[in-house]
Amino acid sequence: MYVLVAVINKKEMARPVIKKLRGMGIRGATVLESTGAGRYTRRENSVPLIGGLRYIDGADISHNVTLFSVIETKEQVEKAADAIEDLLGGDMSVPGTGIIFSVPVDLVRGGDLTSHIKARGKRNREKYVTE
Repeated sequence: MYVLVAVINKKEMARPVIKKLRGMGIRGATVLESTGAGRYTRRENSVPLIGGLRYIDGADISHNVTLFSVIETKEQVEKAADAIEDLLGGDMSVPGTGIIFSVPVDLVRGGDLTSHIKARGKRNREKYVTE
């Protein structure tokens, strides 16, 4: 199993990405609002004339969405990354697009994917017992 992480710099693209992943059979994801370190440090170094102006200009609003999804196979991860990249313009190397990466996972407890895997295993065992 793998965890796929996608930092999406255009927040409005989060819903289309999630819909695309669901359409590909990826069963779940966690979405967090996030801010990149560069943007965060620039914001900390800027001092508005009136403290309340920071809220008016949106400086305290997150600018990215970070999506995490535990995915069963490397092939699914690669297809998901390709689909996300296509939705985000087709070239993740363009500055301001975001980043996608995956990490191998050796332990998963809970969540929809583990329930699905257990149920699939049970169905397979029942299939062989009845044959």
